[in-house]
Amino acid sequence: MGKAYRRCCNIVFYFKATFAFFISIYAMAYQVYMVHIPIRPLDPVYMPPINSKDSQMCFHDTTAGRARLEPPADKFIFGFSLDWAIDHPQALRDRLGGPAVPLINTFVKINNSGYEENIIEWQAQLMQEQGGMLEITLQPTVRADELEFDILQKYAKFMRKINSKYGVAVLLRFMHEMNGNWMAYGFQPVEQKKTWITLTKLIREQTNMTAMVWSPNSGFGYPFGVSGFPPKGSEGFKMLDTNNDGQITVLDDPYMPFYPGDEWVDWVGISIYNYYRHSHTTHQTAAVPDFVFYDPNAVATLRSDKNHLNFYDRFVVKTGKPFILSETGSAFAYNAPDSRPLIKNDLSLPLIDQEVQIKESWWRAIFWISILDKDKKKLPKLKAAVWFEEMKEENSYDWDQYGPVNIIRDYRITFNSTVKDRFVKDLYDIGDRLLYAGKLRFTCNGTIIY
Repeated sequence: MGKAYRRCCNIVFYFKATFAFFISIYAMAYQVYMVHIPIRPLDPVYMPPINSKDSQMCFHDTTAGRARLEPPADKFIFGFSLDWAIDHPQALRDRLGGPAVPLINTFVKINNSGYEENIIEWQAQLMQEQGGMLEITLQPTVRADELEFDILQKYAKFMRKINSKYGVAVLLRFMHEMNGNWMAYGFQPVEQKKTWITLTKLIREQTNMTAMVWSPNSGFGYPFGVSGFPPKGSEGFKMLDTNNDGQITVLDDPYMPFYPGDEWVDWVGISIYNYYRHSHTTHQTAAVPDFVFYDPNAVATLRSDKNHLNFYDRFVVKTGKPFILSETGSAFAYNAPDSRPLIKNDLSLPLIDQEVQIKESWWRAIFWISILDKDKKKLPKLKAAVWFEEMKEENSYDWDQYGPVNIIRDYRITFNSTVKDRFVKDLYDIGDRLLYAGKLRFTCNGTIIY
């Protein structure tokens, strides 16, 4: 009896161990498949003539509960913003070793002479080959009220061509960071909103495969200086002076004066970066906690207890719109000299460990607040993020000792093999909760099929 019982237990144990082994192999194989999805180019999308009998097939029903190009429930889009002068989508895919990135950003200038049409079309062709989407950051080089109707109408028709001919959907990030004085159209709330609404109407007449992304800069540090404001007493100045104290200061609302209205926005976005410091003298090198985005007291919070800084609740929760970190990243400073301690990295860690911690903790915080938090209490409407994959020289400032300085900041996560390997491992671990290019398809009514 005892031997038979033990033999039976051994058989059951062997069966369970074998079953567990094959389940683990299947899970690993599935993860590999999800990351190494074969490239499947996008097919053209048929769009019936505007106002024709068949044009209703492309109607986007705003009451259906999903915005234009909003991904399916519990899916997340992680994209990259490339330096197209030296980089392109296939090179990015090669560096990652297989993952097909679903969304790539490009910065495009527009004025009354044109909008870099050939560049956009080339980029659309590359994304058609990858089977992904474009985020087009469309930057006027003139004041908002100087863009003529004809050029906006021409651009809207061009988006229809990109959507239909190449099958590439577009998140159109028009006049981004309009709440900053570094843009030609900055601090012009009256003109900016009027031009935004005009382009939105024109786009929607042509296509529903282009979604309008309203994307200011993070309001911390607003108004970012003391210049560029409309004349005192003007309608624009009054709109910016939200607390009616006769001046534009940190106490004013950095967002609402520039919001075109719920009807004219498909996605809500924001530019936000990690320039976090753990002390007064060095850059952040310890891991960034996930609450950096939602704790009211965190430096980069999007859910401030100060109403005028509470971006997420006012513009995402209240409106129900999908949310994108439309430009984000974590800066690693390479050339900050020891004589300027405010901007140098903490030398107590090896450089590679500093870079890994600075960047890994930021992307992990993004994944946690969007799709890994099972309680869905953090930022559940965060549907996408676009990582700024560039290294550039930028101005910094040491307020105590040295004044303005230039510093080389490296935001990239796919060029350093150690950082890249950690990122790819996280992609494997997250699995099919991430959308990948190569499996995406888009319908003319603005629906993502995956």
